Amino acid sequence: ANFSFTDADWSEFEKQAGKDSLNLLNISAKEKMHVVNNIQANIARQVWRMEGFFEVLNVTDSGIKKALEVLGN
Repeated sequence: ANFSFTDADWSEFEKQAGKDSLNLLNISAKEKMHVVNNIQANIARQVWRMEGFFEVLNVTDSGIKKALEVLGN
């Protein structure tokens, strides 16, 4: 819950990705959010296994959000 991926973290990630010929300089904000969310989910998987992975990944999943909305009504 307290983990954050800062702009400095993103800059370092961008730099490391560039070393592997991945250009992340021109990706959209939506794509960046998707990448950051997947990084967070994969870190959670290392710590809390698959339960942590899906708990983090599902926070921003539009299908999960819609299902919770429908179930809430």
